[in-house]
Amino acid sequence: MESRQPYKPEIIQRIFEQLCFLEKQGQSRDYEIRLDQFTVVPRTNLPGSFFNYEACIDEWTKEVSIWLYKGASRVADKYIFILKEEVSEADILRRK
Repeated sequence: MESRQPYKPEIIQRIFEQLCFLEKQGQSRDYEIRLDQFTVVPRTNLPGSFFNYEACIDEWTKEVSIWLYKGASRVADKYIFILKEEVSEADILRRK
């Protein structure tokens, strides 16, 4: 599953809270966080590392991706949060 949506801190907070809940239940889930396809929080099941990605966001960052892995596999649900839409040259020319 892949979900693309505008960046909303409250949704990211809910994902974090779900990871914490699963950890307390003894059912930790692996996750990974990427900024523009660069891994900034490597695959882990420790919720304490979750918000480390925030230190890497800068004015050029376009998207935050949170991958929630299914068991030990490489299959993951991907939540992509858009910070900045890419603007193509054609879009710029149409606006003029």
